[in-house]
Amino acid sequence: MRDLEPEYSATGGVAAACAVLGVNAWSSKKSENSTDTVRLVPQAAAALDGAAQHAAAAVQLPVMSSNGAPLLIYRDANASGASRLSVAAACPQPLRLIFLDVDGVLNNHSYTPPDDATPSCDVLLPECLAELKVVLDTTGAHVVLSSTWRSEVEQRAKIVGTLEQMRPGCVVGQTPRDPSYRNHMRPVEIASFLDEPAVIEVTDSKDVIWCAVDDMDLIDQAEGLKKKHPSVWRLLPALKQTFVKTDKYTGLDSEIAKQIQHILNDPRASTTAQDDERTNDNTRGRKERAK
Repeated sequence: MRDLEPEYSATGGVAAACAVLGVNAWSSKKSENSTDTVRLVPQAAAALDGAAQHAAAAVQLPVMSSNGAPLLIYRDANASGASRLSVAAACPQPLRLIFLDVDGVLNNHSYTPPDDATPSCDVLLPECLAELKVVLDTTGAHVVLSSTWRSEVEQRAKIVGTLEQMRPGCVVGQTPRDPSYRNHMRPVEIASFLDEPAVIEVTDSKDVIWCAVDDMDLIDQAEGLKKKHPSVWRLLPALKQTFVKTDKYTGLDSEIAKQIQHILNDPRASTTAQDDERTNDNTRGRKERAK
């Protein structure tokens, strides 16, 4: 099945996502190979998308902008107005961050709208959301949005609301948007976020493990950007260890979820990535002094 009638294996992940969103919209059948499958019919897809929007409206969103400009680090909407990143960093465990894309990760190619589509056309697939929820629950990770969804108010509210429904407080911010608005600049945007003073203050004081999840090849992009962007040159060794690429035709599945969990739960990841960046900084410093 294609377009609005995709078939998925009948796993607990789908049921979990439907439960999270309050929707029971699946019909079961036997496929040609006698495997139990479930089908999301067009009416169910619309209902599920509506449920996602309802879930987003039902939670308290963080403060994501100030004077019309987006905040890179979100703030709690309560009276304290605390930095979401500072609250996350206050936990004794290492801070785990996921730089999260949406299209091709939390949906797949069949659901990814054309560039000129309106935000209302965008869909978050329950199977992908369920796998992400498993990752969030097992790792305690927090999310930094790197997706283009962060640039549209309605889309941003929808994805943040859906993630907050999974675990309140899990979204801590978003990467800056490069002035060129070109998707191939994503490694620059991730590096810029990590170079933010408030982020450096956290990474200097505790172990931080991060990974980037995207359907674009961020390593290939970074290789093409590193000569003109020193920040990407410094980022690249860590990115090679912590990047997880999804298939845009399937999105975030159980295998991708396992890869993310492996990176975020590996105690060597934070030390190795930070040591690589320090090594690059030292090497560059020696080269500059030799000139």
